[in-house]
Amino acid sequence: MDLVTLAQVQAYVQDPSDAQAALLEALADSAEDWLSKQLGVALSERVVTDRLEGGGMYLRPLVRPVLQVLSVIDTVDDSTVTATTYEIIAGRRIRLTDGAYWGRGTARFAVNYIAGYSSITNTTTTTGGGWAAVAAPEAFVTAVLHLVRRAFDAKGGAVSESAAGWSVAWREFAASDIMAILHPWLDLGVRG
Repeated sequence: MDLVTLAQVQAYVQDPSDAQAALLEALADSAEDWLSKQLGVALSERVVTDRLEGGGMYLRPLVRPVLQVLSVIDTVDDSTVTATTYEIIAGRRIRLTDGAYWGRGTARFAVNYIAGYSSITNTTTTTGGGWAAVAAPEAFVTAVLHLVRRAFDAKGGAVSESAAGWSVAWREFAASDIMAILHPWLDLGVRG
């Protein structure tokens, strides 16, 4: 678990016992994995290699935030693009410092880079000309907790539950509270 602790999850689902700890950890791991894929972000620092299309002003790595570019290889001639000739823009794009366009070609550039947020288990930061890792936005933590709570409450595939005058029904996911939490991040183009 990169974003939440077991104690946070147990408090959120209101089940502090250790009897459900393994289930809650599995649900949190799954929720974090889903969130990472939906938004195209790494929830903790990791090394990524992408084959990116050229022809524009920017190379757009698939995983964000980009902290440091380790290498850029032009696969047309297997040459290494000199590190001093490009820069990371807003943790999302790589631009040539002279303003030129990258050479044209589908999957032309092999880019090896470090991406991710600092996690609760790894608080090191990337150095050496890169961006420093920052904590993931609180909205990501909230979304993970909501996902875990929903899955925990819906054991056995339940879509609604009621007892003693209390009831809850889970709406279609696209219109859910979780997507409402993540909507600003999708609007900002975290994914693309």
